[in-house]
Amino acid sequence: MEIVSTIVLTMAWAIPLVVLLFVAWVAMQNIRSARQDKKTKMNGVNVKATILQIKYDRDQRINNHYSAILTLRYHWHEQEQQGIRGVIFPAQDQSEVQVNQLINIRVHQDDPQHFYYLDYRNV
Repeated sequence: MEIVSTIVLTMAWAIPLVVLLFVAWVAMQNIRSARQDKKTKMNGVNVKATILQIKYDRDQRINNHYSAILTLRYHWHEQEQQGIRGVIFPAQDQSEVQVNQLINIRVHQDDPQHFYYLDYRNV
């Protein structure tokens, strides 16, 4: 019985500690991603990209807006790059967000895989 008591007491502080560390890690990742987006917004280079694939979110929870993951192809320093990123766009712009359409993005100068949508909300 003493062993069970020791294990329960250890788990009583270990489980919340693990959850707290996970929450801190997620917060750090969000802050890092927001910083990188800010740098791309300020110092990036505007490029036209072609939409290769659109994968709509199964649960559309935002009124009059669609959320989707776009696969794009764009040229960066004579190389063809492909990137994937989430986007939220108004329902009336659905005709503009179609496969093989051009979309405006801003590409990070040092990391061409990181880009930012200029006309729509980034996710």
